[in-house]
Amino acid sequence: MDEWISDTNHIYRESPWLQFEDLNWSSITKGLIPDKFPRGSFVYHQNQANRFVYIIKSGRVNLSILNADGKIRSLFICCTGTLFGEISHFISPKNSAQAQAVSESIIYKVDKDRFQSIFMSNSTIAHNTAVVLAKKVRVLTAQMESTMFPDATKRVANMLLYLTEQYGNHCENGLKLNIRFSHQEVANLIGTSRVTVTNAFKQLTDERVILKSGSQFLLLDKGRLMEMLKW
Repeated sequence: MDEWISDTNHIYRESPWLQFEDLNWSSITKGLIPDKFPRGSFVYHQNQANRFVYIIKSGRVNLSILNADGKIRSLFICCTGTLFGEISHFISPKNSAQAQAVSESIIYKVDKDRFQSIFMSNSTIAHNTAVVLAKKVRVLTAQMESTMFPDATKRVANMLLYLTEQYGNHCENGLKLNIRFSHQEVANLIGTSRVTVTNAFKQLTDERVILKSGSQFLLLDKGRLMEMLKW
């Protein structure tokens, strides 16, 4: 039976911060002038009919869903090279989520007819689209797994390990997370309140697992975070 026991150490490896700098979208973006979206502005709204798909040249966009009670649950933070809005092209003419710039963002808007034509004739674009979609599925699976942690501090620990995998650089005291994020962003991604996330960060700081350094965090004890996620 031991060989069938699930290894949960893989959970944190699928970061909801999506970045695809190595994907070449030039066949689609050639000749297009990207639009600038100020921080806080919406690229599109949930249930809005849309005739574009989008590719991020720079910046960050939060894709989230809004329920009937007005509560927000983030799905992904889309960064450079990420395709989004494609679901409304393949399945429904309306957007299943809302997209909001969380930093000033430069984004290509690609007409769906243009996207469809190039997607059907260009294997590189078809491959890139499949890569992005597969990554999104794995991220959503990882988010579902993370909800198995009833304790909010464990979910925050899980999120910090996501960020360490993608943005952590070794420094003298541990790992420096070279990304700025708010407690509200983390709360929206793990399905809890900002206050709960703030309390979890305080606990991890008090236990010398993390340290705030200016506007960024240092991860002092990655092993401790991983230990917290063991069943």
